[in-house]
Amino acid sequence: MSQVDDFLRAAALIADPVLGEDTLTLDGGVTFTGVWSGVASSTQAEDGGPMLDVDASVCGTLGDGITRSQLIGKVGTAKGERFRVINADIGEAFTTLFLVHASQFAKR
Repeated sequence: MSQVDDFLRAAALIADPVLGEDTLTLDGGVTFTGVWSGVASSTQAEDGGPMLDVDASVCGTLGDGITRSQLIGKVGTAKGERFRVINADIGEAFTTLFLVHASQFAKR
């Protein structure tokens, strides 16, 4: 990791609690704490009846040794909702998880 990455991670330790963090706890024991971009939700009419459509993303630091396969497709709970991880942008300093409602398929 570069000195810039180290600086950004150190700054996030101070700034993230001020911005507001939440923890996503995935089934299987992986936890991810970060700042949420917000949660957008709507109800759409489907053949079987109404279906909740939820999209969200959360940006934080990934714990050591956690891999993409431990994240993608996994379901977890945060903010009182159940989410499924559909993508993970894993960077040197930060990781962004992209989420949908847990009832949606893992792949779109």
